[in-house]
Amino acid sequence: MRLKKLERDAAFAEEVLKTAPYATLAMINKDGRPYCVPINTVWYDGALYFHCAGEGEKWEILKNDTPVCLTAVTNAHVMPAHYDTAYDCAMVKGRAVVVKNEVERHAAMRRIVAALAPEHLDKLDEHMIRCMDATKIVKIVPEEITGKQNMDQ
Repeated sequence: MRLKKLERDAAFAEEVLKTAPYATLAMINKDGRPYCVPINTVWYDGALYFHCAGEGEKWEILKNDTPVCLTAVTNAHVMPAHYDTAYDCAMVKGRAVVVKNEVERHAAMRRIVAALAPEHLDKLDEHMIRCMDATKIVKIVPEEITGKQNMDQ
C-alpha cells in the first residue's frame, strides 16, 4: 500500500466486510478479459459467502474455483474542500470455491437471508425447497485481506 498511514489491520477489514451493503467482485474470464460485478456477501467463519445463478458469465468464471479480488466500501463521502473522498474499505484476494456440501450450502443461504432480508427468514425453508437446486453458493477463501481508511480531514 502506497500510503501506509491509511492501512488498517485485518480486524478492521473484516468489520467493513460484515457491514458493507454490497461488494464488488473482480475476476478474469476464459478469454483473459476482466469481469467485475457487484454482489451481496456475508462474512462467516473467516470466509465470504454469496449466492448466484448456475448460468451466465459470472457462473462460467466461478465454477472452476477461480482466483478473485473483492472490494467492499463503507462510510464513503466526498470531501470537496480536500479534493478527496473519505471511506473505509477492505480488499480480499483469494479463491472462489463452489460450495457442494449441502449442510454448508443451506447454512450459508440462511446467513445470507438473515443478513439481507431477516424479515423473510420464516419463508426460507419453503423457498429453498423450490430454488436451492438452481442456486449456487460460492465461498471466497481469503489468501490476503487488507483494510484502508481515509478519514475526514
